[in-house]
Amino acid sequence: MGWTFQRNRQARRFCEKHGFVAVQETGGRRNGEKEPDVLYRWVKDRG
Repeated sequence: MGWTFQRNRQARRFCEKHGFVAVQETGGRRNGEKEPDVLYRWVKDRG
């Protein structure tokens, strides 16, 4: 699992291309930058 900022389109494309699925989005209240973020989890077999 890993976090990235919602606005980081390049990181999000990379995650999704390599089988990661977004499982949670937040408004950024808990991270130091206070930026909305998204949590990705790798799914071995999406089929």
